[in-house]
Amino acid sequence: MFYIITLGIGIFMMLYDFQIVFILLQGFFLSNKEWDKLLKWIDTTIEWCKIKLTAKLKTNP
Repeated sequence: MFYIITLGIGIFMMLYDFQIVFILLQGFFLSNKEWDKLLKWIDTTIEWCKIKLTAKLKTNP
Protein backbone atom coordinates (compact mmCIF):
# COMPACT_ATOMS: atom_id res chain seq x y z
CA MET A 1 0.00 0.00 0.00
CA PHE A 2 2.85 2.36 0.85
CA TYR A 3 4.33 1.98 -2.62
CA ILE A 4 1.02 2.80 -4.28
CA ILE A 5 0.72 5.98 -2.21
CA THR A 6 4.33 6.93 -2.94
CA LEU A 7 3.88 6.28 -6.65
CA GLY A 8 0.67 8.35 -6.65
CA ILE A 9 2.41 11.25 -4.96
CA GLY A 10 5.28 11.00 -7.45
CA ILE A 11 2.93 11.06 -10.42
CA PHE A 12 0.46 13.70 -9.26
CA MET A 13 3.10 16.05 -7.89
CA MET A 14 5.17 15.51 -11.06
CA LEU A 15 8.50 14.83 -9.39
CA TYR A 16 11.25 15.53 -11.86
CA ASP A 17 14.57 13.72 -12.18
CA PHE A 18 16.62 16.00 -9.96
CA GLN A 19 14.01 15.77 -7.20
CA ILE A 20 14.08 11.97 -7.34
CA VAL A 21 17.87 12.08 -7.02
CA PHE A 22 17.58 14.22 -3.88
CA ILE A 23 15.00 11.83 -2.41
CA LEU A 24 17.26 8.85 -3.10
CA LEU A 25 20.26 10.65 -1.58
CA GLN A 26 18.45 10.90 1.75
CA GLY A 27 19.26 7.22 2.22
CA PHE A 28 22.94 8.08 2.59
CA PHE A 29 22.15 10.02 5.75
CA LEU A 30 20.66 7.06 7.61
CA SER A 31 22.70 5.62 10.45
CA ASN A 32 23.81 2.00 10.44
CA LYS A 33 21.23 1.21 13.13
CA GLU A 34 18.45 2.62 10.93
CA TRP A 35 19.72 0.67 7.90
CA ASP A 36 19.77 -2.54 9.94
CA LYS A 37 16.21 -1.94 11.12
CA LEU A 38 15.06 -1.19 7.56
CA LEU A 39 16.74 -4.26 6.09
CA LYS A 40 15.33 -6.48 8.83
CA TRP A 41 11.85 -5.12 8.10
CA ILE A 42 12.30 -5.78 4.36
CA ASP A 43 13.48 -9.35 5.04
CA THR A 44 10.55 -10.12 7.33
CA THR A 45 8.11 -8.61 4.84
CA ILE A 46 9.50 -10.74 2.01
CA GLU A 47 9.35 -13.87 4.17
CA TRP A 48 5.76 -13.08 5.16
CA CYS A 49 4.80 -12.63 1.49
CA LYS A 50 6.47 -15.94 0.58
CA ILE A 51 4.56 -17.76 3.33
CA LYS A 52 1.25 -16.23 2.25
CA LEU A 53 1.90 -16.97 -1.42
CA THR A 54 2.86 -20.59 -0.85
CA ALA A 55 -0.16 -21.13 1.40
CA LYS A 56 -2.41 -19.64 -1.23
CA LEU A 57 -0.88 -21.77 -3.99
CA LYS A 58 -1.29 -24.93 -1.88
CA THR A 59 -4.98 -24.26 -1.27
CA ASN A 60 -5.71 -23.19 -4.87
CA PRO A 61 -3.72 -25.45 -7.24
